[in-house]
Amino acid sequence: DQSILVSGESGAGKTETVKILLRHLCGDSSDVASRVLDAAPLLESFGNAKTIRNDNSSRFGKFTRLRYDGHGRLRGSDCETYLLEKSRVVAQAPGERTYHCAYGIPDLDVAALHYVTASQRGTIEGLTDEDRHSQAWASLAKCGVSAKDRDSLIDMLKAVFLLGDSTDEAASLLGVPADSLKTALKERTVTVRRETTIVQRTPAERTAARDALAKELYARCFDWVVALTNEATSVDAWEASCGLLDIFGFESFPINRFEQLCINYANERLQEKFCRDLFRSVQAEYEDEGIPFEPIAFPDAAAALKLLEGPMGIVDVLDEECARPGGSELALVSKLKTLHDDNQRFYVPDKFSANKFGVRHYAEPVSYTVDGWCERNRDALHADLVELMKKSSVSSLFETDDKRQKTVASKFRRRLKTLLEDVSRTETRYVRCVKPNSEASSSLFDAPSVCAQLRCAGVVAAVEMTRAGYPNRSGHAAFLARYGRLTSESDVESVARSLLGERRHAVGKTRVYLGPGVLEFLER
Repeated sequence: DQSILVSGESGAGKTETVKILLRHLCGDSSDVASRVLDAAPLLESFGNAKTIRNDNSSRFGKFTRLRYDGHGRLRGSDCETYLLEKSRVVAQAPGERTYHCAYGIPDLDVAALHYVTASQRGTIEGLTDEDRHSQAWASLAKCGVSAKDRDSLIDMLKAVFLLGDSTDEAASLLGVPADSLKTALKERTVTVRRETTIVQRTPAERTAARDALAKELYARCFDWVVALTNEATSVDAWEASCGLLDIFGFESFPINRFEQLCINYANERLQEKFCRDLFRSVQAEYEDEGIPFEPIAFPDAAAALKLLEGPMGIVDVLDEECARPGGSELALVSKLKTLHDDNQRFYVPDKFSANKFGVRHYAEPVSYTVDGWCERNRDALHADLVELMKKSSVSSLFETDDKRQKTVASKFRRRLKTLLEDVSRTETRYVRCVKPNSEASSSLFDAPSVCAQLRCAGVVAAVEMTRAGYPNRSGHAAFLARYGRLTSESDVESVARSLLGERRHAVGKTRVYLGPGVLEFLER
């Protein structure tokens, strides 16, 4: 079994790289390959959006497994998704758009929507919004979704985006009484010691409840679409698989929030695996070649992972604050300072700001601002709204609602652990996507930006680790052909010894290994 891990910052080309890999790995133009490839535009429509960095930015991570028979023929696939950016449903930064699917919905006046900041329709990567919508809905039909269910999906999307403007229209589209929806947004039921009390929400709480419903409806709609693609392409038996991981790259902004912590936590784990894989491959090669070597030191992520995911680490303490009555973000920061003051990866970026803490990640230190973290981590829809949705036209999406709902951070930690366990059982390859500039120009090369991306991708750490051993190598024949004429010796060991003397080198069974600076010496 194989895995390919594709990473890079937004706009670096991860989505396109995965498409190229998919087309290559699907091979022929069989019906199975067609269904697998048709799933891509469908997920893009519901999970991608225009951002200031990228016109077609994936706002979720995904791991696609291609399944093959014993003859290498594609049998099917399945896909898992991670961390959909739900907040984009109700608000976008200036110059950004909501998800592509909103702009292609028939009879929806996007310009009038409160939830849509940038109302302009347009062309993204050669596709108009109308064409993208048609392509996505054609993919739904190929996945076996009936015309009735496709129409129901349109109504549900309309309801999501109209919630910010008209609860009456949204209620009608969801198939619930408008008064019931208004009541569920204005009031909440609280049960303490078998006594039930109706609590009126403040205006701010009503808005938050409305937005939470819109985000949850969209997220469940997205999960349903993912499940549909899996159902259309899954198989019960296979002989081999190849996984494609399209994951968000390391992020560091002027203000870093809960989503950045989750993203950078994932990258910290993936970087550790990358370094370990590189270390093992180098060590195995040296052993196979029979050359002496000293253990190579590689960046130790233990302190960072202990801070992030260990007992009473950031995830645990955040969950504790979410569960504790009166828990708060300020208490979260205070506890982290007390518990991890001796951890070299933890730091306080500003002594005068009680709402910030910092983590020294493998790429660079990142300061996190914790405002709103408890709410984002709970990410829970109030029971009154859940019960109302169970009586709606989208009740099937709420049938498996788990009353013991885990927090976002704990679910992400568990799923990340499972992902890495699955990937660790495969032979892993890495693709690092690098963006030459932020202007989407084919003629600009921003060297400082490229260097920063290489550092964030762990490439710089990998080079440093490689240079600690023998960074350059050459086959015996190639070494003799290039440098043999510089000496009278004829065999490779004698030529290397004659030219290099005490300079660090080693002659293996099939290759000559050169230490740091030795190749440069030979070339001069």
